Amino acid sequence: MHARFASPWDAPQAPLPWRSLIIGSRRSDLTATEGRDCVRWVTHGRRPVFRSDWVEVWLDDVEIPGHRRLEHHVVRFPRASVTAVVTNDADEVLLLWRHRFITDAWGWEIPAGWAEPGEDLQEAACREVEEETGYRPTQAQHLVTYNALSGISTMRFTAFLVTAADLVARPDDTE
Repeated sequence: MHARFASPWDAPQAPLPWRSLIIGSRRSDLTATEGRDCVRWVTHGRRPVFRSDWVEVWLDDVEIPGHRRLEHHVVRFPRASVTAVVTNDADEVLLLWRHRFITDAWGWEIPAGWAEPGEDLQEAACREVEEETGYRPTQAQHLVTYNALSGISTMRFTAFLVTAADLVARPDDTE
């Protein structure tokens, strides 16, 4: 049995079906404090532990209001991260089967990478799709911007929905 998703293209004013499952309401209906006690941590200082062109690790001196003060590691990424969900007319999603040495595991992924300094984020996502899959996107729209690991990292992904693409090359297996 194949899962079918409602098409977001049929009703552009309506929220995407999975968005309402995630947040339970339209974003415009929510306030920052609705339904929960909000606690903003206070940063008293930070110091670098490691820096490279790809990643930085910092140790932040933070305080949880009404609680304790502690040191917290933060992984900072100097470049914007982009990703794309590539679909076709059959509602299939293009996935990559990859081995990652960090986890020493195989898994399914969607195309993703970093934007070059000054590069438009949509163009960067389309470039990553072409490099990693061999498909050149011809239609793309902003889907969502999110922090994947907001408890420890500044990595912020801007995701695009690609609804049309042409096969133009073999994928670069080193990407």
